[in-house]
Formats: sequence, structure tokens, C-alpha cells
Amino acid sequence: MHRDGKVSWRLIGVLVLVLLFVVVVLQNTQVVRIQLFFWTLSMSRIILLCFALLVGLAVGHFATGRNKGRDKGDLVQRAKGDPS
Repeated sequence: MHRDGKVSWRLIGVLVLVLLFVVVVLQNTQVVRIQLFFWTLSMSRIILLCFALLVGLAVGHFATGRNKGRDKGDLVQRAKGDPS
């Protein structure tokens, strides 16, 4: 809850997703074999799922965070066709 007593729906959503991820990970403890070109790896499915989650989080972070440092006016000028 926030200081004003309102529920943070974003926090609840994140907690539900984390709980679902934990359930999936705990139910998939088998060892899997992964082949990429000429490499072959054997690892626990838990490690594979955690690695995939981290890669997905990193890609999402960089994909959505690339315009954070730009000024809104700069984006509007570029949308209008001004290359400055």
C-alpha cells in the first residue's frame, strides 16, 4: 500500500508474476540437454528458466529504456521530420 492507503496494482501484478515463476521453476527440476550449433550443454531446467528470465528482463529493460534520456521536445521535432 502507498502512504495514502491506495493499493499498488503494479506491485500486486509483479508479485503474482513472481509467484507464478517460482511455481513453474519448482515443478521443472529435470536435467535437460541444450544444443546450440556445435555446443552441447546439460543443465537443470531451473537454471535454464532463470537464465531465460534474466535475458528477457535485460532485453525488455534495454528495449524500453532507450528513450528515457531524451527530451520530449526532441522527440516531437524528430516526429515532424526535423533531423536536428
